[in-house]
Amino acid sequence: MVGGHIDWSTQWIQRLTDYAKAGGTVVLNAAQVKGLPEQLLGVHLAEATAEAHNARCLSSGEAPQDLSGQIFRYQKIDLKGAEALITTIPGEPLVTVNRVGKGAVVFSALPDLLGEDERITPLAAHLLAHVFADATPIKVRGDVEYLINRSDTGWIVTLFNNNGVLKPQQGLAQVDRSAYVTATISLRSSQIHNAVEWVSGKPLEVRNQNGENKVTLGIPPGGVSIVELSSRN
Repeated sequence: MVGGHIDWSTQWIQRLTDYAKAGGTVVLNAAQVKGLPEQLLGVHLAEATAEAHNARCLSSGEAPQDLSGQIFRYQKIDLKGAEALITTIPGEPLVTVNRVGKGAVVFSALPDLLGEDERITPLAAHLLAHVFADATPIKVRGDVEYLINRSDTGWIVTLFNNNGVLKPQQGLAQVDRSAYVTATISLRSSQIHNAVEWVSGKPLEVRNQNGENKVTLGIPPGGVSIVELSSRN
């Protein structure tokens, strides 16, 4: 993932291309493409920009996501071989994926992935979740945010349910007690030997479904659960 504003040299352009062709994934945005060829990006950058505050993900098999947020400005682009992953509601590309050899170049039309308030946008956070989903063998399903840490015997997964809690500027927070979320955790490359939820101290049942071991738990509104997974190869 590229950081900062860069003037690409010929040598670095070749290194990026070779990296992608060998199976790597390159992630960059509209503020970082000066000097990069269109065939690497798979898009043509137009001179015009536009504004939006919402987006939709086109990833197949994914549940509808709320990607609305602050106003952001994006570079208008034309697809030149790349596929759109995230678009505006009317359908203009915001995030694209261009297959290069065995790998891919992921391009975001949002400079620095930021909105007009200079904060990261919901669609950029969603993009990063897609990109980094395969960085660990942990797979988490459910409407939760999560953190993953490695332990000596497996993994520690911290789950946050941000649903059902309204915090006004004055007064007590209002909680919708029915806003429970069900989360499922599984491992891609190994099996779960056992699982323990640290907050309650209780073990979790490990179930096998289609050859994949997984654990499922409910998290109350505004709640946090920490799950320790012991794995075996």
